[in-house]
Amino acid sequence: MKRALEPGRHDNDRTDLEPPPAGHEQPQRRQPRPLGKRFWAGIVMAGALGTAALSFGMFAAIDLLSYDQTSGGTPPAYDDHSGEPTDWEAQERTDDGYRKPGFVIDAHLDCATGMVRFEVRGIGIGVDWGMVSDRAIQVHEPREACAAGGFEPGF
Repeated sequence: MKRALEPGRHDNDRTDLEPPPAGHEQPQRRQPRPLGKRFWAGIVMAGALGTAALSFGMFAAIDLLSYDQTSGGTPPAYDDHSGEPTDWEAQERTDDGYRKPGFVIDAHLDCATGMVRFEVRGIGIGVDWGMVSDRAIQVHEPREACAAGGFEPGF
């Protein structure tokens, strides 16, 4: 038979219950752990790497767009171009040609082969972009610049 509760008490306030037998205790609920230092360090690191990659990409784009300041002149006469051709006197002279430094990417011209190479500044990782085009030979005159710099142009 169910006993009556005192006024103002509820069934879940009962204190006369016996504890469960040994081995049948209710598991304690774990409190959720607060986000630790490793988590926040990872978030900060991901943000820093993302910012660095975005900055590198922006400066690389600026570098690549600054190497050729000319436009037009695409039909094979290449006479109707606009803009300033490459100033070879302002370029750095290397053992094999010329180098135009950028913020993060340097452009190299090998005078012996005519190969244009782009390299990440200070690291040396790069890619051979390709041979100097006919338009570039007419507009920027790299053969004449190589010959004036003491190189034997091989392109």
